[in-house]
Amino acid sequence: MGHTLVSSSFHTCFLRFVANDLCIGWIDINLTVTPTTVPLLFGLLADASLPIRLATAVALLRVVSKGLKEHGDKLQLLKVLSLGQVLEVLEAKTRKEQNERGEETDEGEESYRESLGKLLNVLGLEFTKLVEVSFAPFHWNCTQWSY
Repeated sequence: MGHTLVSSSFHTCFLRFVANDLCIGWIDINLTVTPTTVPLLFGLLADASLPIRLATAVALLRVVSKGLKEHGDKLQLLKVLSLGQVLEVLEAKTRKEQNERGEETDEGEESYRESLGKLLNVLGLEFTKLVEVSFAPFHWNCTQWSY
């Protein structure tokens, strides 16, 4: 029991650290997203504790939506996170659990599924921004053409 309490306290402190760091515009994302913290965040995203899962989803949403100066850095961040795969697995798991509950609604789990949806939405938005930036030099101004 003591180990769980310590573990839960550590996870809560870690999530507060990540969330607070990401609120500061100038923080180097490499200080928050490391080979150690990414697996930890993914583990917390599937934690048994609903508040920890919800806080982790918010922290990851902030990581994904963090503005970076270099578009290549943003693309690398999104590749490293591989959130599409993680979210696909979690969505399938929560959908199965929802089907097993039948008509019974679990508001907490619905909130969690909603937070996963928001995270996926922001991920798609960030990829869209990268595509727009990538093709911006090839944008044709059709008003310059005369026939």
